[in-house]
Amino acid sequence: MTEKDQKIPAPRIGAQGKGKGRTNEYFSRKYYYSSEWISFIFSLLIVLTPVAFVYYYMNFVSAPQYKSEASFVLQGAEGVVSQEGGRGILTNFTNPAAMFDGYAIEQFLESADGMADVEQRVGFIDRMKPAAYDPLYRKLFRNYELKDLSTDARISVYRDMVKITYSLTRQIVEIRVYAFSAEDARVIADALLKSAESFANTLNERARSELLRSAASEVQTMERNLISSRQAVNNWRLNNLNLDPNRSAEMIGTIIARLEAASADTRAELTVSESTTLNAARQAQLRARIDALNEQIGRETRRLTGGDRSTAEQILEYERLELRKQYDERAYESALEGLDSARTALARQQKFVSVVSAPYLDNQVDWPDQPRILALTLVLSMIFWGIARLFLTNIRSSFRH
Repeated sequence: MTEKDQKIPAPRIGAQGKGKGRTNEYFSRKYYYSSEWISFIFSLLIVLTPVAFVYYYMNFVSAPQYKSEASFVLQGAEGVVSQEGGRGILTNFTNPAAMFDGYAIEQFLESADGMADVEQRVGFIDRMKPAAYDPLYRKLFRNYELKDLSTDARISVYRDMVKITYSLTRQIVEIRVYAFSAEDARVIADALLKSAESFANTLNERARSELLRSAASEVQTMERNLISSRQAVNNWRLNNLNLDPNRSAEMIGTIIARLEAASADTRAELTVSESTTLNAARQAQLRARIDALNEQIGRETRRLTGGDRSTAEQILEYERLELRKQYDERAYESALEGLDSARTALARQQKFVSVVSAPYLDNQVDWPDQPRILALTLVLSMIFWGIARLFLTNIRSSFRH
């Protein structure tokens, strides 16, 4: 081998292979990063698409709801006002029936009659018209015209948009109204307060009609009995020509006593005359006078105690009528006292609605709560996509093996 041949370098096959490997690695990394970006963008689209849909629905499709609240207490004349936390809270501890009245007014406001009253006052269903264009409420308003909307559908809408709660501990009725405008919510809440006042007045009228009617009827009955007994006494006086047989008996007794006294005096005078003088004419006169007095005494005695129409019989009949009249007078007075007591009790049982907090105009949208709903949608989308991606990765791995 010559020196020239020894200087020829050997071919660098390893170096060429290394450059080719670097090129392949570059394209592999570029493909890897491209696929990762595509996967990231795809994942981002999958996660954000529900959020965008919810955002679009809440801002361009849904009918926003506004809330108005009010509270009141059904108070009676025995109510007590207490202060708690700088705010006046009305309670009625002395009247246990107040709690039942609170439940009654709660049931009334939630009933079909309560809905009909609010509908008559402010047109409740007509104020729910924006819900007809919201897909979530379109089913309820599939027949929006009032003539086509069924009673069950109206009650369903009413109970969905009006919430009535009664607190037994505080004895306060709370009203919460949802509507599709702040003004409608306030107007409906105010109408519910007026309906509660009307119901309280109905309770008062019912109590007045039942309690006073019974007491007034008793007074009228006792008055008729008293008039009848007084008329019977008056008729007896007219028929017997005697105002009071007891006074007549006293007069007859006085007459008899005087006659007996005169008879005794005459007999004494006759005895003295017979013992001292022989005046026969005077003695005969005295004897005649004694006989006349005795005869008069006999007549007055028979008038007092003898015969069917004697004074004693008249006294018995008269006292029976008089006792009946006195009984009717006492019964009439008792009935009048009962009527006065009924009026006093009715005044204590009068109920009236005392507003604790009046309806207010709140222009802040109560539903949908966009930040919370969007955050919840985002979290649920991420969880759903994470589970789906894990599932797809497992499937891909199983196919490779």
